[in-house]
Amino acid sequence: MIKASLENFTSEFSFLKCIFKSCISVYALNQLPDFR
Repeated sequence: MIKASLENFTSEFSFLKCIFKSCISVYALNQLPDFR
């Protein structure tokens, strides 16, 4: 039971990390002209 919840947490965490990376990428692309 604990192992199943741990695997579920890991999959959710990787999913959230993926969303977080895509948000950072979009934000970085939007901020790119400010760095020039």
